[in-house]
Amino acid sequence: MIKRHLSNRASSIVSLSLAIALFPALIFLSIRLPHFVTVLLNVHEAIGNDGVLQTWERTAVLVDAYAMLAVAFAAVALLIILLRSTLSEKVFSEIALRTLNGLSACCFLEGILLIYIAVYFPAVLCLTLAAFFLGVCLRVVRKVIAEAMRYKEENDLTV
Repeated sequence: MIKRHLSNRASSIVSLSLAIALFPALIFLSIRLPHFVTVLLNVHEAIGNDGVLQTWERTAVLVDAYAMLAVAFAAVALLIILLRSTLSEKVFSEIALRTLNGLSACCFLEGILLIYIAVYFPAVLCLTLAAFFLGVCLRVVRKVIAEAMRYKEENDLTV
């Protein structure tokens, strides 16, 4: 039992470290985002899709990409909060439920923002569906944890 507890704790620590490491990666991406979007849109034009994009279209894609990046920052922050509550053994708590709600909302918002990018890159629809699916999965996990909390509370009152 102790070995399993250490294994779970070590796994949570590794996950938390990876989540924290995502922040510098997102900061780097936010700095280089205009370049990445330009390269992608140039590839889009080079393969002959819909001709040359107008300046407003390029700007709209960049704004959408920054909006997705902001949602990613929020999701990583929420993930860190959830992992910290796991480390402090507060998985069955209101903070965990609110954090899961926030994470699922981030997934749905990313999916909505990805729809605009899919206009230019149809393959992105796969990411859109994945984001919506992940959002639904997180909602289900949240409901399961809420139900487990209710059972635990009933059990505590019984004893």
